[in-house]
Amino acid sequence: MNKKVLACLLLILPNVIIGQQKTLSFNADKCIENNTGSLYANDILISLMQTFECGNLVPTMFDYSNNSKGFRADSAIITRQDEEIKRIYAYDEYGNLITEKWQTYTQGNWLNQVQYAFTYDEYGNKFSYLTQLWEDNSWANLSISNYEYGISGEMLVREIKQWSNEGWVNYGIITFYYNPEGKLLSYQSKRWVNDQWENQWLATYTYDSNGNLLTDLHQYWVNNVWENSELKSYSYDLFNNQLTFLLQDWDDTTWANIYIITRSYDGSGNILTIKTTFWHNNGWHDAWLLTYIYDSNEHITNQLNQYWENGELETYGMHTNIYDVNFNCLSQMYQTWGVNSYSNERKTEYSFLSGKVEATAFDWDWQTNDWVLSTVGSRFDIIMVGDTVYTHSGINMDFYYSDVTGIEEQNAPLENEIIHCYPNPATNQINIEINPAWQTDDFQIELFNQTGQRVKSVEISSGKSSSEISLDVGDVPPGLYLLRVTAGQSASTRKIIISK
Repeated sequence: MNKKVLACLLLILPNVIIGQQKTLSFNADKCIENNTGSLYANDILISLMQTFECGNLVPTMFDYSNNSKGFRADSAIITRQDEEIKRIYAYDEYGNLITEKWQTYTQGNWLNQVQYAFTYDEYGNKFSYLTQLWEDNSWANLSISNYEYGISGEMLVREIKQWSNEGWVNYGIITFYYNPEGKLLSYQSKRWVNDQWENQWLATYTYDSNGNLLTDLHQYWVNNVWENSELKSYSYDLFNNQLTFLLQDWDDTTWANIYIITRSYDGSGNILTIKTTFWHNNGWHDAWLLTYIYDSNEHITNQLNQYWENGELETYGMHTNIYDVNFNCLSQMYQTWGVNSYSNERKTEYSFLSGKVEATAFDWDWQTNDWVLSTVGSRFDIIMVGDTVYTHSGINMDFYYSDVTGIEEQNAPLENEIIHCYPNPATNQINIEINPAWQTDDFQIELFNQTGQRVKSVEISSGKSSSEISLDVGDVPPGLYLLRVTAGQSASTRKIIISK
């Protein structure tokens, strides 16, 4: 394989795992910018069209999920090669993102560029998503998406409009269909053409008996019929870990293999290896292999990049993460393999302050044999308490955040604990062990979100024979919660993290 091509691929793949630490990241770097860094309405509209037409399920440019540890992005100031940019985030009283504003620093002033505004329904579902550009000292409308939901909170319709001639005009609509268990079966897009809706593309899904996605079929509307375009197929092990991902394209009459990605796991479900194999000349050919190493807390410390050349597995490079005692990532370094040893290439360093993280990118200077400030920048993955909470790229970045847990728990010595909860974080179920001496009264178990809203409540009789109760949280959104157990005039609380 051509080493330049391999290098590009290996720059992309590391972000699959090492930058995410098994959680969703708040990625603010999926920008639509031209070569000068300026934003144009046409650039954003082209991106919207391309994303819409290629069939992505949720064609937005960023992920606004709050981190499960309770950290929320407030703003970020990023220095790049030829510009300084700012991202500013605002939230409503329930923690929902309501605006994201992009600014650039020009001649001593921060100038507005683009703004995204969001509204929500009474259940916290996104109701609208508005994009505006700063023109003539005011915000000018560009596009808007409106959403409709079913009684279980499932998205049913996403309607997209563009601003034209002082009014909103239809652009596209996506309709979602589900099975009785709430699994997405298909979604179909239509474009507004010549004053009517025309079919655009169709995505169809199948699942196994455990609810794991098996196939993802994409079709396009051509000459009044649905024509196959792309097929993604998945397989899983007994623990529902994804083993393989196969991509195929439709070749007029049959499916043609493109590549397959194979994963392996340790006993805790952590990914050990990711191997990519391409189909070429009627056969499979191994391309590259990523291998992951974890510390005792299951945080990734190393990612080894290797590739196959002439049938031999060759080492290409190594990513290394270093953490402090609080599981904040202090540095991320990348080294390439030479004849007999690794050589420094680039690294990012992070300083953790109260409400602020400072990130700096460095390159290795071969003349001075030392690290120097990068001239081109690097990717920043801010990992706090083991989770990636923000992602961007640049030379320097000041990231400002808030701890929005907003709830307090009672602490007691372990031997005197009234309740003990596990696992924590939890996914589908919380097991609650209650001190038998405390079960003389009927008691109540309640689960509250960060805004104080009660999302679960269970009454337990004092005559219950077991001191352990299971609370189903499979339908509870991820985040930080307060679990409270009340008996008579006494109460005990614990913080619980729910992750999906």
